[in-house]
Amino acid sequence: MKPKKRKKGTPLFLSLILTVSVFPWFTPAVSAETWAELSVDLSDRSPGPIFHGASAALYGLSEPNVPNINTLIPIRPSHILQKAPDGVQHPSGDALRVAEYFFEAGGKNVQPEFRKYTCLKT
Repeated sequence: MKPKKRKKGTPLFLSLILTVSVFPWFTPAVSAETWAELSVDLSDRSPGPIFHGASAALYGLSEPNVPNINTLIPIRPSHILQKAPDGVQHPSGDALRVAEYFFEAGGKNVQPEFRKYTCLKT
């Protein structure tokens, strides 16, 4: 069985198409009139009530009453992620130290950050 002969014109044709598509003068000109414009007027719409469904903080509390509880209560944070007890990655914000204060402000979940707990104290 004989191998099929390759046509010499195919690689030449493909390289010609590739060369033509690279150069910008072969692309169609786009004017400002062809661009679509979308405008939305929300001036007569209210964003609605605030539900505080996704209020959280990453290392948001540094010490009990820092920030002040009067600042936290209106924000109503539900979750915080704090450093692990006796962790070394931050000088303050121990999860166990701020937990009671956070729950007093209406919080629901304190999550200690244990990934960095294995850092050695120097």
